[in-house]
Amino acid sequence: MKKIVIYILTCLVLSQVVYAQVDRSKAPVASKAPKIQLGKPQTFELPNGLKVIVVENHKIPRVSFSLNLNLDPIAEKDKAGYIDMAGQLLKRGTKTRTKAQIDEEIDFIGANLATFSTGAFAGSLKKHSDKTMALLADVILNPIFPESELEKLKKEAISALKTGKDDAGTISNNLQQVLRNGKNHPYGELDTEKTIANITLDDCKKYYETYFRPNVAYLIVVGDINLKEAKALTIKYLGNWQRAEVPKHSFPTPQSPTEIQVALSEKAGAVQTDLTITYPINLKLGDADYIKAVLMNQILGGGGGARLYNNIREDKGYTYGAYSDLSQSRVVGSFSASASVRTEVTDSATVQFLYEMERIRNEKVQPEELQRYKSVMIGNFSRSVESPQTVANFALNIALYNLPADYYETYLEKVNAVTLEDIQAMAQKYITPKNAYIVAVGDLKAIGEKMKKFGKTTRYDMYGNVDSGIDQSLLQGMTPEKVIDKYLTALGGKANLEKIKSLRMSAEIEIQGQKVEVISIKKAPNQMANIQKLPAAFGGTEMKTIYDGKRGANISPQGKQDIQGDDLAEMDYMSRMFIETEYQQLGLKAELGEIKSVQDRPAFEITYTAANGRKLIRSYDVETGLAVKNVQGPQVGYPKDYKEVQGVKFPHTLLANSQMGELTIKFVNIEVNPKLDESVFKIE
Repeated sequence: MKKIVIYILTCLVLSQVVYAQVDRSKAPVASKAPKIQLGKPQTFELPNGLKVIVVENHKIPRVSFSLNLNLDPIAEKDKAGYIDMAGQLLKRGTKTRTKAQIDEEIDFIGANLATFSTGAFAGSLKKHSDKTMALLADVILNPIFPESELEKLKKEAISALKTGKDDAGTISNNLQQVLRNGKNHPYGELDTEKTIANITLDDCKKYYETYFRPNVAYLIVVGDINLKEAKALTIKYLGNWQRAEVPKHSFPTPQSPTEIQVALSEKAGAVQTDLTITYPINLKLGDADYIKAVLMNQILGGGGGARLYNNIREDKGYTYGAYSDLSQSRVVGSFSASASVRTEVTDSATVQFLYEMERIRNEKVQPEELQRYKSVMIGNFSRSVESPQTVANFALNIALYNLPADYYETYLEKVNAVTLEDIQAMAQKYITPKNAYIVAVGDLKAIGEKMKKFGKTTRYDMYGNVDSGIDQSLLQGMTPEKVIDKYLTALGGKANLEKIKSLRMSAEIEIQGQKVEVISIKKAPNQMANIQKLPAAFGGTEMKTIYDGKRGANISPQGKQDIQGDDLAEMDYMSRMFIETEYQQLGLKAELGEIKSVQDRPAFEITYTAANGRKLIRSYDVETGLAVKNVQGPQVGYPKDYKEVQGVKFPHTLLANSQMGELTIKFVNIEVNPKLDESVFKIE
């Protein structure tokens, strides 16, 4: 994680509150804030500088240990990602235990153990607390950073980055991070395939050796344990941890833009726009403004029932939910207001976001509105302090932010004291719609021109680089028909393609070390069967999707589920051998879009739209003519490794994005015009 931020636990999502009709001519009488009695944490410090906070709770026989490093943000530059990997590697092997042994010992005692870039966490039953603390200390003091484990982490990270290229939320978060903070600030750095590839084992070791020191660490011990026991365990296992001077870092504070700037990024096939209004703010826990600003934001967009939600979802129906967030940090905080809205109302939704931001600045909120959110905030806080972990986090916040000792005991009094004038003052200070970034990720052909009315518009790629665009002059004189003809010729010619009356393709997908067999069978003109055979580790079952030319069904051991409506219509044209040879007869409208970069090569993009509005987007390499990307709803695939089979080129590898990351589908056998058993298309 880039941000070393500890968020106060009372900033919870608000539920919509139902309240009675009130007399608006009279301000509601504020109820007296309940008295909060917080258990006093016990603290001590080891000679090596490790600070320990102990919170006793003997109701449940469990103990947890949470180690937290108090560090400044660190610039990773062209090796962005190495700090996170260093944290993950801590538990991948030590001088005394292999990764397998660590996992086995944790499982044997039913404990939890996690490591991260700024610390570690472990928890178990009271009777295993000694063993748990021993394991925690081992991964903190004796990591060996196995090279093989680093390579696994790098492979996983690159796979996740590839998946993120087709995720609007990921693209939007990247843009927000870069725009708010700038690329030269640690908070504005992004992991890329290039930076991940640059990471070495020495980078991870150096980070650990430099920053994992007791004199910048806090250990929080919570649960069925007393001060004497906690001190004995800490001294026994962490007393020999060697202190050393830890570098400090500082960076220029990010600033808001002087006027609205609109940042656009393309999401192929999007039917929604990921829309966010955002900018940096200077706000941290303990500031005189903090509680008042949080309460103001809850009124604006803190959850269901807040102003943004009521306007943009309930009144306008543009989205399923619209929210705002006011995040604090010792370095730099941020404001953001966001929603996923239908493409056609992107500009209208933006207008309403800006309207509500201006309204809370210019008009005082109603007295009953303020009192309602005070009550919710007080209730949430009162419930949160029932958790001993919350009490421990409060103690840590007091230390990290140099808060008054009674900050949380008087928290509800501070909430109750907020006035209508305070809310407006906070809005005028922290809600600045005229000095914001409007980030919109979606179908730029549909929204690009409309968004220009809000301010200077710039197009970006997913990593926050200004998208200078690809030379579009190659589009001159091109039509969908010409692109498709080039593709069909590249495959082997339309005449050869039309000779194919049946097709059987066998593939393998490796998932979690297990191979899943997939068989795709087609018969002209429009029959199809896809069969997945799961290995024993996944149950050893077989699942089928069948289309017999009229009916479709998903069949599994749980039974048969008929496919109907638009999904059935979609199966009809997906069952065709080569959809490009008959898209016009199927009633698909082909539209040629911009030239896009696919796998770092220029490609023509054609959108095929069915009568029901569903779209299939395919991209064709400008030079070779071959299909290089398919987008169908949330499914994205990258065909590659074309090889000839009986005069026709077929992709022998398909990279597919899924919830499990990027999957590689390897075609191990492709049969052209095989004799088929007709029963394979039969739906009982």
